[in-house]
Amino acid sequence: GRPEALGFSGSSVHERMAADGVDVLFDVRNSLAIGNYQSCVAEAQRVDAANEEQKEECDTLMYRAMVAQGKYAVVKGDISSDSPSSLQAVKSLATSLPKKMARADVVAKIKALQEDG
Repeated sequence: GRPEALGFSGSSVHERMAADGVDVLFDVRNSLAIGNYQSCVAEAQRVDAANEEQKEECDTLMYRAMVAQGKYAVVKGDISSDSPSSLQAVKSLATSLPKKMARADVVAKIKALQEDG
C-alpha cells in the first residue's frame, strides 16, 4: 500500500532521521504496520525523541496501536484537550469506535482537526 495509507506522511524522511542517519521511529512504524501492536507500544516508550515533532509522531503511532488493541480508555485518558491535532484525531477514534459512531461523523471530526493543525 501507499505510505500515506499507513500513516507515514507528515514529515519527510530527512526530518525523521537522527544525526547519525538512523530513523529512530522505524521500529515503531514497522510494528504498527505489521500489526504487532504490543511491540509498537513498547518500542514507542523506548524512543528518545530529538524534538517535539518527533515526540508527537511517536505518541501518535503508539496511541494508534493502543486503539487497535482496544485500549480506548487509556487513549482517552492520556490525550488532553490541549494535545496536538494529530493526537486529538486518535482520541476521536478511541471515543467513537466503542460507540460504533457513524463513519461519516468520525470522518467529519477528523477532517475538522486536520484543518486546525
